[in-house]
Amino acid sequence: MSGMRIGIGGGVFDPIHTGHLFLFNECADRLALTKVLLVPTYKAVHKISDAISAYADRREMVRIVCENDEKFELCEVEKEAGGPSYTLDTIRSLKKLYPDAEWFLIVGLDNLEKMEDWHQPDRIFEEANIVVGSRPVDSAPVDAKYRDRVIWLEMPKLDISSTVLRERLRSGRSIRYLVPPEIEDYILTHKLYVK
Repeated sequence: MSGMRIGIGGGVFDPIHTGHLFLFNECADRLALTKVLLVPTYKAVHKISDAISAYADRREMVRIVCENDEKFELCEVEKEAGGPSYTLDTIRSLKKLYPDAEWFLIVGLDNLEKMEDWHQPDRIFEEANIVVGSRPVDSAPVDAKYRDRVIWLEMPKLDISSTVLRERLRSGRSIRYLVPPEIEDYILTHKLYVK
């Protein structure tokens, strides 16, 4: 189908939370995206795999989110690839599925700040539009060659991180309103992130 504008929202999603979903939803609305593919990392390149929850749990949480919002679609292209996936490989695989679409890779400012460490970052910019949900802060430690090529969408900053959510759960604190209710139910039912 031509004329599609597709967002890619990738991440470990351990767990997926309101900050992720707000960012993806804003991008979908403001860039008139046909849909946003949520791509859970299968095997992380930059993180210690032992510290990451099982793919099946992370995938299920993303599936639950997608079931409740028609703008979002679970995409398991990284699982299908098998081993660790680089962002560039993921984008190229998706372009084979939707060759006529225009692509928008949605990242947080924290990821943009590390862009020079990514695998072939210049090629990523050739393959997709890079969208950051943040103010274009000149003082941010982002290489100018990347900062100037980004679509900046100014939006409220929701300072929520999966790391903080896991710490809250391990210490017995609530994560209510930080994740969708269905995700909170899944985490509590399956006793994720408790030692």
